[in-house]
Amino acid sequence: QVDRSALAGLAAAVGWLSDPAQTERLTTARQLAQQFLEGVRGIPQVTLFSPELSDARMPTVAFRLETMDSVRAAKALRECGVIVAGGMQCAPLAHKTLETAPGGLLRVSLGPGNDAEDVTLAISAIEEIASAGKP
Repeated sequence: QVDRSALAGLAAAVGWLSDPAQTERLTTARQLAQQFLEGVRGIPQVTLFSPELSDARMPTVAFRLETMDSVRAAKALRECGVIVAGGMQCAPLAHKTLETAPGGLLRVSLGPGNDAEDVTLAISAIEEIASAGKP
C-alpha cells in the first residue's frame, strides 16, 4: 500500500528544491563548504574524509581531529559556538569501511542559515581545539 503522506512530502520537497531561490542557497552553502575545506586543510591535526566539492555533493564535510575523540571534540566545538555532529552518525558500517570506528568523525553541514563569518569561527575554533590537544 502506498503511503500518500510520504508521497505528498516528497512532492513538496521536490517543488521546494526546484525553486530557483533554493538553488541559489545551495550554491552559497557549497561555496561556504569550500571555504571551510580550504581553511581546515591547513590544520595539521585535521584529516579530511570528504571528496572535493562539486555540484553533485551536498555542502557537508567529514573530518577527524587527530588530537581528540570526535564526540569530545564536538562538545568542545559546541562550547565555542560551533555545532557539528560527532561520532558514528548512525552509520557504523560506513565507519568500519573507512576505518574510523569506534571513534567516528566530525561532520560540518552548511546551509542557508550560515555565512562566511560562521565558517571563519568554525575554522578558528578547530585550530584552537587542535592545538590544545595532544600533538
